[in-house]
Amino acid sequence: MFIQNRCAQAENEITEVHEQTVRYLNLLNDRFGNPIGSLRIKNETIAQVALKETYLVRYEFSAIRLIFTYYKNDEGWILNSFKWDDFYEQEFKVTSE
Repeated sequence: MFIQNRCAQAENEITEVHEQTVRYLNLLNDRFGNPIGSLRIKNETIAQVALKETYLVRYEFSAIRLIFTYYKNDEGWILNSFKWDDFYEQEFKVTSE
């Protein structure tokens, strides 16, 4: 019974995230223009058990950052979390002069 409830809860969460994502993407298109490309800007690992990938999605007038975090269990890699924001300026590397 716990597994069934957990699966139903996961399906509800996925549906909610999907709906929020569609709304957010429509807002981005209205605000930033059409998407024009994407690129992976960072790949970080913790040993062989965790991976974080950071992407920049380019729009006509600005960009957003997508961050995916994966966890590796005995069965393989699992998407553990993801987020998006417009704080891509945090990705600039500080250089000493």
